[in-house]
Amino acid sequence: MASNPQRQNDRLFASNDRLFASSQREEKLIIAMDFGTTYSGVAYCFANQIDAKPVAIMNWPGNRGIAAPKIPTILEYSEEETTGFRWGASVNKSSAGIVAIKLLLDPKQERPLYLPATHTRTELKTLPKAPIEIAADFMRAIYEHALEEIASAVPKAYMDICQKEFVLSVPAVWSDAAKNSTLKVNAAELAGIESITVVKEPEAAAMYSIKSLEFSIKKNDAFVASVGLPMTLSTRFPFITSNQGGMAGSLGLNDRFAAAVEELVGDDQWLKLKMSKAWSIAEKQFDQEVKKSFRGELDVEYYVNFPMANLREDEDGGLVSNTWRLTGLVLSRIFEPLIADIVEMIDYQVQAVRRKRPEKGISGILLVGGFGSSHYLMKRVKQHFPGIQILQPQDAWAAIVKGSVLSKLPSQVAVTSTCATRHYGTRGNVVYRESTHAGERACLDRSGDLTVTVVSFLRSDIIGVYAKKLSLLKSRVKMEWFIKTGDNILRDQRFEIQMEFAFDDIHDAGTLIYTHPLWQCEDNVAPPYPSKGNKLAVNCHVTADLRGVPKDKFIPRIDKEETIYHVLNINLVMAFKSAVMTFSMEVDGEEMGSTEVDYV
Repeated sequence: MASNPQRQNDRLFASNDRLFASSQREEKLIIAMDFGTTYSGVAYCFANQIDAKPVAIMNWPGNRGIAAPKIPTILEYSEEETTGFRWGASVNKSSAGIVAIKLLLDPKQERPLYLPATHTRTELKTLPKAPIEIAADFMRAIYEHALEEIASAVPKAYMDICQKEFVLSVPAVWSDAAKNSTLKVNAAELAGIESITVVKEPEAAAMYSIKSLEFSIKKNDAFVASVGLPMTLSTRFPFITSNQGGMAGSLGLNDRFAAAVEELVGDDQWLKLKMSKAWSIAEKQFDQEVKKSFRGELDVEYYVNFPMANLREDEDGGLVSNTWRLTGLVLSRIFEPLIADIVEMIDYQVQAVRRKRPEKGISGILLVGGFGSSHYLMKRVKQHFPGIQILQPQDAWAAIVKGSVLSKLPSQVAVTSTCATRHYGTRGNVVYRESTHAGERACLDRSGDLTVTVVSFLRSDIIGVYAKKLSLLKSRVKMEWFIKTGDNILRDQRFEIQMEFAFDDIHDAGTLIYTHPLWQCEDNVAPPYPSKGNKLAVNCHVTADLRGVPKDKFIPRIDKEETIYHVLNINLVMAFKSAVMTFSMEVDGEEMGSTEVDYV
């Protein structure tokens, strides 16, 4: 009989033989990163494994040997380090570490009024690098560490032949500019990460939740999932039908705790405290102990320590011997606005699901993400929705990063549709129709057709000059929306925007490059006419390069002045690839020319 070591070697060689058994099979390693506001994590999976499951990286530098699926999203530049910076758990929070990098990448996003005020422009000026470069440094560090950890788990030869595919999760409420230009293109490229795809955080969290609960989920069940930021979505298995969210969540709760400590100790002590080791310890204690254990009981007390901070005692406020006695009442005041915000957004999604399927209703609410594991959140959601089952899947904290891996695995839960998070529209002239445009002022276009303008305008356009050509001005400007908030969008669904360009000289290459704006509106209801109250903005500029289009595609015409010119009819095709938009251009159903997108 073979010895135990011999049997272990036999199993190892057999495993290696299976790894290399199929030379024709393309081996793939999927690596997903949850680049979070407060914490970040990485999970991976070898796609060709039988019953492949995502595995979270648990070992991190500076974490004192403590296994955890995430580490703090913090970075500190230091000349003492060979890389030029420290990151994650290696950074002392009492030092000049840069936190909330993710929020700086989308500074236009509105902060809830209950969060402490920040001065984003001032913060940006004090940074040693641009936010994109800081994000790239952090992403590069966590990515390289993840590769080292993964390489230690499999034979090097197998690791080398694996095609590596990287997945990055992004907030659903981020602007298209932040998702496309900032992370997918600039930060990821600067970090040296190739073959990258992007997935929305709510999608990833829902996929993991559905996968972990699929034994109890039936087809056509509908769920609402509250993601830890929070961001919420509704899913009709296997469809994801809505995204809605804000900036509340784990980081917001930490900010409110910091504001409460500042109020407790006073401005003079706070300036010194927040730069000390004592504050770093207290903040970590609140984040990892108090926040997770609070269940809403007002008569239960919690303690946060500020070791060796030499704080003035305030017995009435509960501060004695550098220890703050936090009552349940004080904690509830810290939690309340964020919890209320989350419950309100979940309620918004629940009502949306009920409107879409009034006869079937909703099957349950999933609580996932960093804040999703909160006992207090669970209690409040149960109180608000007594007739709906509330579920907290295991490993809710790692749901986003593990769900991101699942999004790239074959034969897994598939996201087949999403809901638009904003309205998208464009502008252009249309031929006048009595049934549609009666009562609106029309004019003759260049060819002599009677037209009206269907257009989306910025606020500044409304009070300024409406068009370069006075002949195109109309007394009443209408807006055309081809996607509206809440519309179900199938994965890879095409939206064709029909456009007609006119050219005086088709042989002049300089005139064959045309830029067209895509408009967005974040009002709840798409407005039929522009007004000062509408949240209208240019989403991006799409530049169409028509120089490669055959000249026989340009149709000659004679205008009302009997001058020959040419027109070209094209379809600008827009599609949603998970979290990002893609554009292409077609002439007579065939893709021609090229497009470039510049997000605003």
